[in-house]
Amino acid sequence: MALDALFREVQELNPGFRLLVDVKQAQPTRWNSDQVTDPRKCLPRMYASMTKAVSFVTDFEWLFQAFDDPPYPAQCETGLFADFCEVAGLWPSRDVEVFDWVGNPDTEPGRSTWSNYFDAGKEWWGIWCLTVWNPRKRTLSALAASSTD
Repeated sequence: MALDALFREVQELNPGFRLLVDVKQAQPTRWNSDQVTDPRKCLPRMYASMTKAVSFVTDFEWLFQAFDDPPYPAQCETGLFADFCEVAGLWPSRDVEVFDWVGNPDTEPGRSTWSNYFDAGKEWWGIWCLTVWNPRKRTLSALAASSTD
């Protein structure tokens, strides 16, 4: 019910917006299993992109940076990302399967065209759409994000 209320609020603020989705056009790619590392080692404002070449930053490390540095200021305390990963089932050594449904809009612009939800995020902050299957916890989580100024 909370999502229904949120969607109604978004519709009221943007009366001309109509969410369009064509999942048949989606082209998910699977993360390598070694990308998911211990999220307890992720510290606020300490990003892999600051210490190594951008081409060597993993998707998981980019996810942490987006989580910790969202488009509008947030105070993420140490451990919050680890708590999020625990709830989402996104933890190393748990046979998790992670699928990325949109990719990098700069290098793979066609991968996110299956929904106009992602259009705004391509202009500024970025986009995310992941599914996480954790067979040990028997959980399936979905994460979607898109924001602009």
